[in-house]
Amino acid sequence: MLSFAAAISAARPEMTSYPKELVDRASGVTLNWSESPSGSAYPNSCVVGYGISPSDYYGFITQTAAGTAVFTPQDYGLDGGVYYMRVIDSVINTSSSREFKLYVENPNAPVYLAPANNAIINTLNPVFSWNQVSGVPYYTIMLFDSRAELDIGSQSITINANVIWAATLDASYIEYPEPDPSGYFDKLAPPSLMQGLTYSWAVVNNYSGNPGMVSTAFAGMRSFTVDASLAASCPAPVLTSPLGVTLTGVPVILDWEASAGANNYSVFLMKKEEGDKDIIGSAAVPVWSAYTNDTQVQVPENIAMNSAQYEWYAAAIDSSGKAAKSEPGIFFMDVTYTAQAGLHIIESVLGSQVDVPGAVVYIETVSGGGVNQYPFISDRDGKLYYFLPYGDYKITVKKESFNTKVHYMTIDDMTVPEPEEIIELVRSDYSITGFVKENQTSGPLSGVRVTASVTGSSAETFTGADGSFVVYTDSPGDWQLSFEKAGYAGLTMTASVPDGSISGEYEYALPSDIVMVRNTNYLSGSVQNSSAQPVFGAVVRPKKTAIRPFILRTARILREITAWPCLTALILYLCQNRALFPLRKLLFP
Repeated sequence: MLSFAAAISAARPEMTSYPKELVDRASGVTLNWSESPSGSAYPNSCVVGYGISPSDYYGFITQTAAGTAVFTPQDYGLDGGVYYMRVIDSVINTSSSREFKLYVENPNAPVYLAPANNAIINTLNPVFSWNQVSGVPYYTIMLFDSRAELDIGSQSITINANVIWAATLDASYIEYPEPDPSGYFDKLAPPSLMQGLTYSWAVVNNYSGNPGMVSTAFAGMRSFTVDASLAASCPAPVLTSPLGVTLTGVPVILDWEASAGANNYSVFLMKKEEGDKDIIGSAAVPVWSAYTNDTQVQVPENIAMNSAQYEWYAAAIDSSGKAAKSEPGIFFMDVTYTAQAGLHIIESVLGSQVDVPGAVVYIETVSGGGVNQYPFISDRDGKLYYFLPYGDYKITVKKESFNTKVHYMTIDDMTVPEPEEIIELVRSDYSITGFVKENQTSGPLSGVRVTASVTGSSAETFTGADGSFVVYTDSPGDWQLSFEKAGYAGLTMTASVPDGSISGEYEYALPSDIVMVRNTNYLSGSVQNSSAQPVFGAVVRPKKTAIRPFILRTARILREITAWPCLTALILYLCQNRALFPLRKLLFP
């Protein structure tokens, strides 16, 4: 085993191509590198070191030719998981490339444990559980508000489902409706489950903690029904408008009749997406949601609704937190001034454009309205298409090991989907590595959110099963690191990253392990409105000076922090191989 401290020499191997998405463990993988900065093939005999922790390599792959290694992961015991790699000059072993990650897919899907398929449950807060899969660091769970059909066949997909909740976590269980600790799916408040209704759920493997690295291994859907005896004490509201009409602009106002005995109401607006090509069926993706004491809400005008069919419903919530859901309403938007925008996410390697697949994309209006409540993901060619009303938009693109990119775009009558708007990502020059342990066992702590920030820039990652982390940054200097995980006291510290152009060192390792202390105290209480009535779904943010707030959601009248599952979030199902990519368009248009 070789523990490697990278001292970068003037002439060193520089990676020119390696997989940026999940690879099949039984398929060939090609790595290419050159001598920096000339771009010529690196002349010395090189090996590729690999291991499951940063800069700690237990195996080596011999180059196939100068500047190239071709290998099959399973031949080297890389059967599934996240592997740290580095090209090392075997003659001058202080000369090496910067470390990179290889994500190898385990073909085994999680085995569901609870709730049992077709079970009738007597709680509004079910705990979902499944078996862990070897080498898989995270899992993405999603919940649908009907008995969903998701059949993946030869070159076709049949789907009919509305997504209402999603999260990504390192554990193998989570309670509904815990907020998504990864932060990728925390923009929409999940509704209360409702008596007599049937729901579906699914879990998929996730290899990076973000939506861009989710497995195609899929064990199918599971369904459960909420016991009809858990009925709310108030009747379901009756929708009044808009119903079956076509709207040509804003404002969009949603109205319904009052429900006797209701404390408050939750309102959910979704956009209907129809399948095409390889997809049969339809799905509704979340657009906006709100809680209110009134029987009318106005959809924010900066949401940027485009020409499409929309579905909405209201739920009346009683004093015990139980809800009665209205029948869904449908209306249409016919926005004259709209255009399809095309984005192409790329990086520049030795003067050539290279596609960046699996990039996470958020689109907002310049005035601050979010277009997508759930992340968009660039396809295998690094591309993404979406219809938008005329206006000015802020586009944020994230990809691990790249600097976050903010891009501004104007949609008008000159906008065309092709050629696409080019958004170039730049690889991060620096990285900060370390290990996190927990105080009671001194063992590694997985699923910790690690955030590095400095004025004008920030980056984040999560710890792996061995407690290790690598956070990629764009500059030297004093970076503030914060460490957060539900059930533990947060920590902050400063990492002073030296200037690599002077020191030759671009990979900074923390001098000692981070130890997080498990919380022994808890908070409990209730949230009430001005009439002293309990409020379901209120967001509670406990704060402590210098520690980023964590989020609870009142799913019962009383919730204790110590009752939380050990979680680290979840994500929606994204297909990685080309035949299944159209599913992304359905779930994330």
